[in-house]
Amino acid sequence: MLGALAEHAARLPGGTIRPPAPGPGLSLLLPLVAAYAAAGRRPGPGGRTLLLGASLAALLESLPPEALTVLDVGQGSALLVAGAGRFALVDGGPPAAPDREPFLPGAIAHRGCGVVEAVVVTHADADHRGGLPDLARAGRIRRLLVPPRRGPEPAGLAGLTAGVRSGGGRVDVAGPAHAPVELLAGRLVVYTPWTALGAPAGVPENEHSLVARWQAGGASLLATGDLGGTGERALRTRAGGPALRTGILLAGHHGSHTSTGTALLETVRPGLVIVSCGAGNPHGHPHVETLERIGAVGAGLLRTDRDGTVTLRATPRGFRVRWVRGYPGPRSAFPPFPLSRRSPFS
Repeated sequence: MLGALAEHAARLPGGTIRPPAPGPGLSLLLPLVAAYAAAGRRPGPGGRTLLLGASLAALLESLPPEALTVLDVGQGSALLVAGAGRFALVDGGPPAAPDREPFLPGAIAHRGCGVVEAVVVTHADADHRGGLPDLARAGRIRRLLVPPRRGPEPAGLAGLTAGVRSGGGRVDVAGPAHAPVELLAGRLVVYTPWTALGAPAGVPENEHSLVARWQAGGASLLATGDLGGTGERALRTRAGGPALRTGILLAGHHGSHTSTGTALLETVRPGLVIVSCGAGNPHGHPHVETLERIGAVGAGLLRTDRDGTVTLRATPRGFRVRWVRGYPGPRSAFPPFPLSRRSPFS
């Protein structure tokens, strides 16, 4: 009977959303306060010290994080950026399978995100925008940023932009590298590697990809969507080497051999490369050639197909990282490994 009740409750609106769990500080503080209240006595010196420590920990947990989460969405890409108490998404992963609940709404709600201030769709492929229509229909996207085009939008992207507008959001077109769009008070910078008109006519959809750079504290990440060799050359030419150097690189096109070329790796000089791809995907991502290039520059490697969702938290001197397999992945980064640009896995 309880199982049937839970099954029916899960079908209700919001039934599949998992609320954020309390952190260690609050989890310790509440039982302590309840225990002293039930006993009807004041805490002694040791008890007061414990209560003070738990209160400080709970306070620190409540502060807005400066973090970026590479969500394990399967064969696709979705990055959730948190900063200044606000949230942005870079891509939204693939559409939900017919027999499964949409992944994205619950995954971002688990991290305290209700309304997304800005969503960046790097390009029109379904594995980067397929999870976003549910958010658009619910009016949870305030602003959508899309790449410039010399022709009409592909049908799937046009449907998404219409959905965002109908939900009360606005749609903007990103500018070139010398005039980037700044989001989350400058923590996320987005631009096209081409001119303001967009990619040249006739190139594959991947080459329309926008570039996003996250910078918070001592952490920085560069995401190039599905740019191939042509787009990466344009990126190096227009953005310049120093502007591309980051501690973390999201591998282009899910680790395909057509992206994340040696020239880009040597320009970026990452200490850590993250590959967002699905386990057993039909494309064979990440390709061996790409993994060999990443190893040749001495970068550490994390893969969502193998390691799950990856959360990066900015620190003054670099960043900390945590990765966990299984839905919905880590909510915060109290990591086993402190990572920095200089020492990826020391």
